[in-house]
Amino acid sequence: MNYYKVANPFHPSIVIDTNIVNYSSTLDNWEYYSPLINLIIRSSAALHLPLNFYVFFYNQLAYWGDAYLQCLPASDHGHFHLSDLLTTRFERDPVISEKNLIEIVESFNQIGYSPFMEFHYIWELLFEQVRQESYPRKPSRRDCYFLFGSVEDCLYYKEQHHIEGDVRQVKLLETRSLLAADMRIFDDLAPDATTHLAIAQAERYWSGERSDRPIIEYLFQGKCTLESGSF
Repeated sequence: MNYYKVANPFHPSIVIDTNIVNYSSTLDNWEYYSPLINLIIRSSAALHLPLNFYVFFYNQLAYWGDAYLQCLPASDHGHFHLSDLLTTRFERDPVISEKNLIEIVESFNQIGYSPFMEFHYIWELLFEQVRQESYPRKPSRRDCYFLFGSVEDCLYYKEQHHIEGDVRQVKLLETRSLLAADMRIFDDLAPDATTHLAIAQAERYWSGERSDRPIIEYLFQGKCTLESGSF
């Protein structure tokens, strides 16, 4: 079988070892934002609120601080609709109690503020937690080099994820692990998903389930080279 990857210019003679070069190298702020992400995941699980609400709300506080809080409307008998707290509209327009909102603000204050733009870190941490708990023998996405089985799937990846680079054929030299999974299950996660919905998607992904229009990504661990020329 042939494998392909979207990659920046890379000399074809260089051997890529996934123990050194892997997905984790693109997650520059993973450790820095982990306390925030874990807080968001736990709170969403407890309150059944959209994960993107926490990101939007946190970023408003990061940019405006107390000035933002002072502009919030009064609660309606101790509750807020999320759409009243943000300019963003939510499909179900969930409600949060004033007590829970204050607790979230206090938790954010303890962590500290730095604008958070890497929303996909939340998906990655959730998927990794599900893998560790239910599929520990499968490779971590962070430790892998992502490959595709066709040029067309690479082009889908470029367009869907706004990735720059050439499509290059990959020559596998040493394979320690090669797991096929449906990337579309990952991509189909709605930004307003709750923790529980995201975990359900992660279970589908790691169990090997396929969507109606699968895009198979191969989580490769081993050594490889990129062939010269591009598609």
